[in-house]
Amino acid sequence: KSLKKEAWRLFSIFTRQNGMDDQGFNDCYTCYHRVHWKESNAGHYRHDAFDFDPKNVKNQCVSCNLSDKGRADQFYLHLVEEYGLEEADRLRRRAKWNNYSRIELNEIIAKYK
Repeated sequence: KSLKKEAWRLFSIFTRQNGMDDQGFNDCYTCYHRVHWKESNAGHYRHDAFDFDPKNVKNQCVSCNLSDKGRADQFYLHLVEEYGLEEADRLRRRAKWNNYSRIELNEIIAKYK
């Protein structure tokens, strides 16, 4: 449990900082609102599936991620725009899972540290 928590902490920081400007601001993936990485969320398109996949988890403002439940409709449209229909559908169709082994979690921690 603690390994998954640490892996998520590091991956979340990476996700929220990815593409930020010099002042630490980034666009929300779903509404394009500019938000500082420390005040944003790492939002999932599919929760419990692809938890550590950068295609599935993007920088989102708190409003989109929490208040609007991730805005899956907009998230999906942006996935299609960024990666194409086939890849967006692969993420959409994937069965839910999140049973990461200790080895996988340690690899994620090492990668995003």
